[in-house]
Amino acid sequence: MDFVVSKVAMAVCALVVLAVLAGIAEPGYFVDGDAELRSYLDEFCVLAERGVLLGNELDTHWDVPTKADGKYVELSVKAGIVSLLSDQKREARAPQFGIHTWTWDGSCLNASIVEKLDTRGPTLWAWSGDAVTLETMTVLYEDSPTLMVFVRLC
Repeated sequence: MDFVVSKVAMAVCALVVLAVLAGIAEPGYFVDGDAELRSYLDEFCVLAERGVLLGNELDTHWDVPTKADGKYVELSVKAGIVSLLSDQKREARAPQFGIHTWTWDGSCLNASIVEKLDTRGPTLWAWSGDAVTLETMTVLYEDSPTLMVFVRLC
């Protein structure tokens, strides 16, 4: 059994070496290169969730960073999904308490209204050097005051 396992492992290694030498894959292709984007996304989501977790209305600014290698980062927020893109690599996440790009008009909300507003709402775009505001505010949701997170360009 060990003989078969070792031969399979050697065959996989040979294929990886051939792929790199043939130019099919870059040397770093098989290594996870999105750790930096993930850390930026973690930072953004922590800020977005902070107000709800603390139970307070907050107004926080977040600057879209530039990667350590100088490459630009693109932020997009649409229908509750936050996405970061840089150098053809993407990381996306839905913050725990949701995030919205539309403006609340003071009316009472429910799940279906919020879903429609999120779907029809604008996509927020920002790039390295831009700043966005994350605002946690109390809205009327099913006749009860509820904290919701909104994002907009500064």
